[in-house]
Amino acid sequence: MADYRLLIEEFAPFQRQVLDKDLNAPPGTPSEGDRYIVGGSPTGDWAGHANAIAWYTGTAWAFDTPEEGWFVYIVDENKFYLFDGAAWGAFEAGGDMLKATYDADDDGIVDKAESLDDGTHSASAEDVEAAVAWDLRYVAARKCVMVTL
Repeated sequence: MADYRLLIEEFAPFQRQVLDKDLNAPPGTPSEGDRYIVGGSPTGDWAGHANAIAWYTGTAWAFDTPEEGWFVYIVDENKFYLFDGAAWGAFEAGGDMLKATYDADDDGIVDKAESLDDGTHSASAEDVEAAVAWDLRYVAARKCVMVTL
């Protein structure tokens, strides 16, 4: 049997979760599909792949070189990380999103957007559903799959 990787996932800015990001050497007993962000001083099978996403095929390690804007969830830290083109950094959501601040009249519409809307450009629920469905189909089409034949 051979594993074939369809060339899709490495073009997506979001990535499947990884287990850890601080390891410089592969774990002793990885399971097929385990994913890690390789540390800054990699050794062994990971040598030469600093900052890459390493994933275990069941028999060997494969690597994806991240591009600026890649976004991933790190399981052992319970945090999201973003690749800035040179290094991975913790993604910190910022800003004050208090409902009382942005929707003072409590009508479900952000007040600033409401002041810009003249009422002629509203979308129906069907329009929104169609747009979201198209977006999900687009994203799903770009996901990576591993096929064993």
